[in-house]
Amino acid sequence: MIQDIYLKTYSEEELQASIKFLKTPEGQSITRKNAKMMGELSTYMMQLGQEMFNDDQTRENFQEKMMAIIAPLIVEKNKNQEKP
Repeated sequence: MIQDIYLKTYSEEELQASIKFLKTPEGQSITRKNAKMMGELSTYMMQLGQEMFNDDQTRENFQEKMMAIIAPLIVEKNKNQEKP
């Protein structure tokens, strides 16, 4: 499953470049930091989800912020679909 996602997302050249980078000291450092950061993001997202589940105002604020982000993307997508 994971392999299929990588192959669907990246070209062979991109994967090879990524592997080459990950073998460098910088790539190894970023990998370690990304793992830590993903743990922190996961904790934050669980807390946010719990807050939204328990608090109507937090949920509404989150939905408004997400719509502010998504709305321009939807408009742009619709414009691109209308072009011949």
